[in-house]
Amino acid sequence: MGSLKGIVNVAIVLALFSTLSSACSINRDKRHLSSGLPIPTNKAGECVKSELSKRKVCYPSFEQLDDSCMRRAASSPLPIIQNARVKSMTFLPASQYARMVAQSFHRRGMTTPRDVRLPSKPFIYVNFECLPSYQLLDEAQSLFCMRGHWTGTLPVCVKKAD
Repeated sequence: MGSLKGIVNVAIVLALFSTLSSACSINRDKRHLSSGLPIPTNKAGECVKSELSKRKVCYPSFEQLDDSCMRRAASSPLPIIQNARVKSMTFLPASQYARMVAQSFHRRGMTTPRDVRLPSKPFIYVNFECLPSYQLLDEAQSLFCMRGHWTGTLPVCVKKAD
C-alpha cells in the first residue's frame, strides 16, 4: 500500500509540474511579493519580521535551493496549508531568475546592483493562494525545494474580515 501512495504522490506532482508555466506570475495584492520574485534579492538566506503579521518570515539562500523534490516526490510531499491551495509550481532556471531580477529593478527605474545575490542552479518553488473568503496573513506565500524537502515559512490563510 505504501508504494501505491508514493506512485500517487509522484503522479500528482508530475501532473502539476507538466501543466504549469515556468514563468512567475505577479499578483498585485499587498500580501504577495510586490516584486514578483519568490525571494527578495536583499533577503535571501535571512529571516525578517513581517510588517503585516509581526511574525518571522524566513527566505532560504540561493545556494541551498535545487530541483530534487521532483526526483523525490514520493518522499517529499508538500505540506498541507489550511484554507489554501497550490497556485503554481515553478521550475526556475538560474538565467531566468537573473532576468526577472533585472526586470524588477528596471520597472522601478533602477539598474541591477553588481552585488545582488542570484542562484547558480535551477530550483523549484511552489506558490500558494488562499481559498475564497480567506487571505494570506503576510508575505509568506511560497515554499522552496532544498535537498529533497520543502522549506520556507509556511503560508497562513486567515478569514477575511466582513
